[in-house]
Amino acid sequence: MVPATLIYLGLRSHFHPGNQVVIGNITMSYAGAREFAFQGPALNASHFIAALNMPAYFIEFVVSLPISWPSSWHPEGMIPDVWRALSFPFFALPAWWFAGRGIDAFLLRQRPARVTTVIAALFSILSVVLLCGLRFGLTASEREGLTLPLWGFGLWAVLFASFPAAWLRSRKGCINV
Repeated sequence: MVPATLIYLGLRSHFHPGNQVVIGNITMSYAGAREFAFQGPALNASHFIAALNMPAYFIEFVVSLPISWPSSWHPEGMIPDVWRALSFPFFALPAWWFAGRGIDAFLLRQRPARVTTVIAALFSILSVVLLCGLRFGLTASEREGLTLPLWGFGLWAVLFASFPAAWLRSRKGCINV
């Protein structure tokens, strides 16, 4: 939001009568200036935000399934990447909370529940399978542009693995780290 606000305020200083923004030879409407200021920074960061919040793709799938499947639903007039930059941090909140519980259990040497550990282990394995599938199942040219998703799957494999690691760490006779 900070880059969007700074760009918008910079463009606002160039407003002319008739709701026009004039910068040198470029003229755009007030609405176009707002869209440019808002979508530019969001589009620039969207791939990083999507990779950081990989579990949000599941929520996006669930939302899009009844509305616009096979394409992803997004508000009209907004590019899907911009919508993901805005919505994915919220869609991924349950996954971040879940991963945080695993990290807390690991750091506090608590034993997580067996069901939670199994679910987290399955999510971790799924992340590793998707990571390996993308990394080794595609040619180098097909993998072009997938660097951030690969890092995203790796991050979530480690975050979900915090539950099994906490469970192993809390077992009697286990070497303490």
